[in-house]
Amino acid sequence: MADVTEQIKDRLGVVDVLSEYLRLERAGGNFRALCPFHSEKTPSFMVNPERNFWYCFGCQKGGDIFTFVQEMEGISFREALVRLAEKAGVELPRWEGKRLLGKEEKDEKKILLQILETATVFFQEQLEKTVLGREMKKYLFARGLTEEAIKIFRLGLNSGGWRRLLDFLLSKGYPLKEIEKAGLIVKKENAVQGDRAGYYDRFRERIIFPVLDVFGKVVGFSARIFPGGEEKTAKYINTPQTVVYDKSDVLYGFYQAKGEIKKQDRVILAEGNMDIVASFSAGVKNIVAISGTAFSERQANLIKRLTNRVSLCLDMDQAGQTATAKIIKICLENDLETDVLVLPAGNKDINDLIIADKNLWMKIAQEKSVPVMKYFFERTFEKYSVNDPRGKKMIARDLLNLIKDIADPVEKEYWLKKLGQKADIDSEVLVKVLEKVRAKKQLEKTAEETMARNKKSTKRVEDRLVFLQEQALGVLFLFKEAFSQENLLALEGIFDENYWSLARKIFSEEGLSRKEKIFLESLAVRERFDFDKEIGFQEKQEVPQVEWQAIIENIRQERKKRNLKQIARDLKVAEERGDKEAILILSQEYAKILKDF
Repeated sequence: MADVTEQIKDRLGVVDVLSEYLRLERAGGNFRALCPFHSEKTPSFMVNPERNFWYCFGCQKGGDIFTFVQEMEGISFREALVRLAEKAGVELPRWEGKRLLGKEEKDEKKILLQILETATVFFQEQLEKTVLGREMKKYLFARGLTEEAIKIFRLGLNSGGWRRLLDFLLSKGYPLKEIEKAGLIVKKENAVQGDRAGYYDRFRERIIFPVLDVFGKVVGFSARIFPGGEEKTAKYINTPQTVVYDKSDVLYGFYQAKGEIKKQDRVILAEGNMDIVASFSAGVKNIVAISGTAFSERQANLIKRLTNRVSLCLDMDQAGQTATAKIIKICLENDLETDVLVLPAGNKDINDLIIADKNLWMKIAQEKSVPVMKYFFERTFEKYSVNDPRGKKMIARDLLNLIKDIADPVEKEYWLKKLGQKADIDSEVLVKVLEKVRAKKQLEKTAEETMARNKKSTKRVEDRLVFLQEQALGVLFLFKEAFSQENLLALEGIFDENYWSLARKIFSEEGLSRKEKIFLESLAVRERFDFDKEIGFQEKQEVPQVEWQAIIENIRQERKKRNLKQIARDLKVAEERGDKEAILILSQEYAKILKDF
């Protein structure tokens, strides 16, 4: 059977896919366009239909239909593969993390998504076609939302009883069990499992904000209480974690904001759903929201697909400001360039400001950001007095906890010096304190990693050695027709056993499972244009032997580094035990490896 990616590309030509995004003009046997990934006046973006790939001579980006959709949509290879497979009508396995889903699990996800989509349409119709809906739209308009934004974000409402949505979904033939799994209903205390009378709608008498995934599919909901009901119950309630919804994986408004985030190379991170739709209505569209005040590494990585620049604008209450500090920590650790948008006094959140002065919000969003470290320096020095020992201690504690997370060493040194000068603390003292803070952080991180390994010992640890081995596999699979047995043997002894097994299977083409083929294809796509980006517009393609040797050498060097680190650890143990014989043997091994570097 042909490789899955090749099946998809056979059905979806590169010109067909790219023409949905770009205006392509014929240029001889190729096509050209203005590059969507950088600003230019003369087209340098070329598409080769014969070889089925694209390349920009201006920004040096290139790839096939998968890499293009990844870049344009800000999604992973897996997500692009799923999207294009659906478009091409090609059946392929589904994943759950690193695990392939079976048919039963795939079917369950499909049903849940259908239920959520049906519920969304039901909510929308209540907003558009009922008397209460018309009243609620007046409220939304008063909050600064436009008709267009209400439709784009698919807002709705649910009212008229405890089981209105449940009864509607049951009438459409959806099973009670699946409706519950979608997070749409709540089981009464002491109710009999499966008895429809024992359930009621989770979202009642509320304005509904559907939460979309990166493909635009509804995966959950956030629901705001009707105006005037804030004192009776929680202002917002959200879908609980389900098979299709995890609040740590999604950002509200991300699907609607993707294009504008890429265009502006910047995202505004806010807190409330109403803030997002109101801001979108006001013309500031590169904005997304977290759920509550939680922000995760996975959400940071989602943002990094589109931009490295983040502007934080959370609520001005205590919870919002505490969350800002936590989010900044994650942003700094992920090397995201972060600043803060400060709202004028008297405005609790973005929506309040838009109601008061829409133009001022647009100006702040475009021009008034404060670098994150400057923002926290000012707030910290306002909060504590530098003239007493306790104040100095608190200033150093709070700011060093931020400085320690800065990924860039030059920026880290700058702010360390700035702290010393402003707080009149000796720089050597600050360096020592920072080392203690960093050591504590590392200890906590090590403890977390150990717990994670104990929880799931089979989890693969992503590191440089893994990357290099996967790089070699990708190149080997990409050029398998031209490589020789000698190329394969170069991997023996420097590859982990699981990767070595895959490499042998590539060469023999025996025993490769469908899952392994898809994995190898994804690696091949990742590597393709490190070697192939220019030759597609030439006549002949040759095996990149020089590049191959460089990869092999990188793996060997990485192995040596690992061995040196392990020997150093073993030496420390031997010295603590006073084992002179072990110290001698290990020292000789260390010197031998060091000599080979």
